[in-house]
Amino acid sequence: MRKVLSLLLMLMLIFSSMAYAEHLTSTPIDKAISFKDKTSQKGKFKVWKDEKIGSKRELYNSEGKLSAYLVTVESRDDKIIGYMLIEPRNNEVIEYALGQSPYDDYLDKYLEINKNKFKDKDIQLIYDGPSRYGIEIKDKNKKDKEIIAFTTDSSVEIRVDSNKDVNMLMEQKNINTDDIVTPMGYTTYSKIISGVGNNIWYRACGPTAGSNIVYYWDGKGYPNLVLSGETAEDIIDELYVDMGSINQATLPTNYKLGLKAYFDRHYNGVFNNKPYTSPTYADVKYEVDRNCPGTILYMGHPHYGEHYVTLVGYEYEYGESSGYYVIHDTWDIKDIYRPWASDVSDIEQMIGFYK
Repeated sequence: MRKVLSLLLMLMLIFSSMAYAEHLTSTPIDKAISFKDKTSQKGKFKVWKDEKIGSKRELYNSEGKLSAYLVTVESRDDKIIGYMLIEPRNNEVIEYALGQSPYDDYLDKYLEINKNKFKDKDIQLIYDGPSRYGIEIKDKNKKDKEIIAFTTDSSVEIRVDSNKDVNMLMEQKNINTDDIVTPMGYTTYSKIISGVGNNIWYRACGPTAGSNIVYYWDGKGYPNLVLSGETAEDIIDELYVDMGSINQATLPTNYKLGLKAYFDRHYNGVFNNKPYTSPTYADVKYEVDRNCPGTILYMGHPHYGEHYVTLVGYEYEYGESSGYYVIHDTWDIKDIYRPWASDVSDIEQMIGFYK
């Protein structure tokens, strides 16, 4: 009996040492490759199958510390068809999506438009948490620096199509985005609400996120929410007033009341909202399962302030208490996957909206 126990103990030590050694030798690229191979077995991410991992770049927070690695997924002809943000402390994927990241498409265009402003400046990529993308600008001969959230700089109007290359490849591969294939050894539960707006940031993130919900319900049998000839900017302007937004800021209570006021003007008493001040992953699934896109508010940040995004979906694996939640950010037009467990401490409030 002692020999058996000793043998079991020895095997446990060997496997523990192997796992520890694997952890030590694992790199962000190793993680990106294994994550791509697993993720490419299901849904629209099948477009990643047989494609390659591209470049790796370092992102820093506004205090100058390494905050994430940006790793691209590229087609065989070197087009960017996806990206991942990887946590440097444990090599876990903290964000992923199809198409180009904001640092690849939006920032490139932003720097091109502002090339005179940034001439002879040092630029560092900034990532300060969920949906907080920025750059640090520093004079080459001075210590003064400036943090800019380039995706919400209202001084310029930028339009990009970060999904162009991946959409083309999906057409070539004839991928059915509704076909969910379970990765080997896993049972994956995934749902994304179709038809939710994807409006690009304008004036403030709160009204922009709210406009995505307006467009969703307008396409679900309530056509008077968006009148003929109205643009996304027109809707956001109305919501900006309804929500009492000031500059780029919108208070959570004003967001909730303002969105309802907009809907009541068109369909009085039909729609209502439900605030979750301590949201759980079960709350996320509840709202998505009843096909009600909601709003997530990330808490204040010294440079970026609050940030609103639109909740559109989730994905988790059998046996897990939580997984990824899916959002429409206000800078681009893709579904962004983020891990709930690591983000929930940054979430100030979740607001459900339903009829």
